[in-house]
Amino acid sequence: TMRRTRTEGAGRLLVSAALFCAVSAVLSADERREAAILELKGETRGAADLYHRWISGNPGHPDAPDVAVHAASLNEDALEARASLERSARIITHPGRARVYERTAALQSALGLPAEAARNYTLAAETGTENTDRRRLNALILRFAAGDDVRSEAAALKASRNPLIAADAAVLAALMLARAGKISEAADELEAFHARSPAYWLILSRLAALGGNPEARLRAVDQLAHHYPGSANLYLAEARILEWVSPSSLIHPLSRNTRTGVQAGAFSGRGRAASLRTRLEKDGFTAWIEQEGSLWKVLVHDPDGEVSGRLVSRGYEVSAGR
Repeated sequence: TMRRTRTEGAGRLLVSAALFCAVSAVLSADERREAAILELKGETRGAADLYHRWISGNPGHPDAPDVAVHAASLNEDALEARASLERSARIITHPGRARVYERTAALQSALGLPAEAARNYTLAAETGTENTDRRRLNALILRFAAGDDVRSEAAALKASRNPLIAADAAVLAALMLARAGKISEAADELEAFHARSPAYWLILSRLAALGGNPEARLRAVDQLAHHYPGSANLYLAEARILEWVSPSSLIHPLSRNTRTGVQAGAFSGRGRAASLRTRLEKDGFTAWIEQEGSLWKVLVHDPDGEVSGRLVSRGYEVSAGR
């Protein structure tokens, strides 16, 4: 009799637990439905609170990351959206929370918070099972922009199975050398890497120009045009931004001697100056136009003090004026 009583009691407990789970699931589903109804009515604040309540009750649910991102999108203020994402990321236990970390990082990056964004991209890479190399690369790019030394980590990422990510990692490793003033070494290391990407050819062309190697620059631009025609990287590599603005601004952050140039011509009209600048660019030189009084001067970037000789050897006239 006692055994039967214990068995019946255990059975009632199991039934009660099952009923509790079923009721909890129904209540959770109701919260989500109520949130959607409030959202349709325009009551976004109340909807967001209900979505968060649902996430708190279902932290391991596969839909939790998507609900978190949606709840954050209901905020018009970017800082509130960021706080919403961070709140959800602390609660969700499903591996898909990597998407929440990634979305948080993208928003932080847009808000000008590179260190925080890099940290969340790293969390996304460590938490998720997909796009891990891309997330790591994004973190390294942000840390590089903030001044961190990421060369060893970038070098390790060069082993990525994704050739575009591997090439971009090689670019980062090379730029670390360039930042230290080792321009030629950076260009050589980058040129020796087997993987290719639009950023690879663009940066290689910049490093070649900065290192005073117009032939290598032309080769890089030609390869970029061949493999990625019409790309934004090609547009930048050819320096066709605004013909009266110096493209050297794209290079000078890596150079200690900024705004150095040799004058290759001076004209009373901008049209003739623009034509000369275009011809110089096609021959592999980095040239720009500056207006001084009534004159339009064409200047050529001189990274090593020897560009005058290279200009003369190509048939250009070099002026002593600046």
